[in-house]
Amino acid sequence: MEARQTAGQIPVAAAVVGNTLVTLIKAVAAFASGSSVMFSEAVHSLADTLNQILLLIGVRRSFKKPDIDFGYGYGNERFFWALLSACGIFFIGAGVTLYNGISSLIRPEPIEIHALVFIVLGASFIIEMFTFWIAIHGLKKSYPDATWRKRLVLADPSTLAVYLEDGVALFGVAVAAVSIGASYYTGNTIWDGLGSIVIGLLLAATAVILITKNRSYLLGRSIPEEEREEIIEALVAEPSIERVIDFKSTVLGVGVYRIKCARL
Repeated sequence: MEARQTAGQIPVAAAVVGNTLVTLIKAVAAFASGSSVMFSEAVHSLADTLNQILLLIGVRRSFKKPDIDFGYGYGNERFFWALLSACGIFFIGAGVTLYNGISSLIRPEPIEIHALVFIVLGASFIIEMFTFWIAIHGLKKSYPDATWRKRLVLADPSTLAVYLEDGVALFGVAVAAVSIGASYYTGNTIWDGLGSIVIGLLLAATAVILITKNRSYLLGRSIPEEEREEIIEALVAEPSIERVIDFKSTVLGVGVYRIKCARL
């Protein structure tokens, strides 16, 4: 349970450092080549960096102890800041990327293809793969016995955000490489613009998933069914309790719950 409560801190911190470096090298390649998809990748990484800073703020603030104003603690800070981060992905990451891609289709401009672009994409892939691996390790550590599908359902929003963002980033690097390569070999920059649009749509889908998840927690989501059954079994095991009725619960943070029930 303690591992779950501190989940997200290391993956998010690693993602902030990694994406800051990736943003800088992608921006250099974008300005050097004039590529729309390379610019979209730079915007994508910048949005990831800013959003993950918000996630890190939320994770850190969620560790604050209960006080007179918030008797149940500050666990929901994690969900609030994660919701802001997800909105940032949608409006900044996806919005700017889609706008840039559509603009390049309407008003195509020549792009300069040289080795720097592919060197940057290769370096970005390696860095993103490392932060992605850290997110995977965090999910495994929090839910060692669960299937991957179950881990993604139960994952705290911060770790899930890093997992999805870095997964999309890896796919985005591949899309950028294919788009730029296709533009070079065909001499048609439409591929460059289409690559930006694909990346923008992936970011929008990621944002919607994260917004939906954080919304459910802020509205007072109940604890997972398996843990609910375990708690009821533990209560019924007490000799003085015959049956548990009217069981209600709310998630107050990662691995922290508020429970109300009656017994017979």
